[in-house]
Amino acid sequence: MRREQPRRGGGELARSGGTATLRDTFTQCTMLTLLLAASRECGITPVARARLVRCSAVPELSAEERLALNDPGGLGGSTYGEITPAGFRTLMASCELGSSDSFVDLGSGRGACVLQAASEYHVCRATGMELAPSRHNLAVAALAASKADVRSRTSFILGDIGAPEAASALSGDSTVVWLSNLLFDAELMQRIARLLEAAPTVRCVAALRAIAGGLEGFVEDDAPIPCQMSWTQSSSAGGAGRYAGHPCVLYRRVTDGWWLGRRAP
Repeated sequence: MRREQPRRGGGELARSGGTATLRDTFTQCTMLTLLLAASRECGITPVARARLVRCSAVPELSAEERLALNDPGGLGGSTYGEITPAGFRTLMASCELGSSDSFVDLGSGRGACVLQAASEYHVCRATGMELAPSRHNLAVAALAASKADVRSRTSFILGDIGAPEAASALSGDSTVVWLSNLLFDAELMQRIARLLEAAPTVRCVAALRAIAGGLEGFVEDDAPIPCQMSWTQSSSAGGAGRYAGHPCVLYRRVTDGWWLGRRAP
């Protein structure tokens, strides 16, 4: 049973070093607290701090980039974490992502999900949008190293996912959207929600965290989907261990009484 959503009313953590300032240290601690609190609120067991404070595949943000990301997204906007390839497969199985879909990742980071959608699911179009230039550049470099077939169907846009310009990523035939919104503030989420509602071809939206008030014209799955994330893994002296995963939320569009979230049998 799925419930109709009511009509709405109105990352990376910096790594500390020997030369870190008191303000930098305070910011790291505050952002780590936000991530731990958000994880607990979503019902998952927090993992070791060492895993939360760094993602080795993504370089540290400059102070300018961190400020630029925190401005539209709140204090936690620059925090970086990502869904693993295995977690993405779990999530996209529920979205029924396939070759006739156009996939969009809002806040695409280094582009891993976008490239996986193009190479593994052979979507007709895969688009990622990211505000941090350093992360965007990693995605562009990864795309350049990909096969020609993947390059022909994939694009990365440097821009603000909460601004009107994000409509360019959702234009055309976009059908499935991934939103890594765990630490986005309420104002940014409302702007993104309006953009998603206005994109008529989007049939499924997957998010790290429920959108307050839901999405008009969509229904939310009753049960969240546990998906493996970079912060739901930990290692110890005894070997690697894994938690069940972070509970992701799915929204599926309903139009004129027809549920468009899944494909017809």
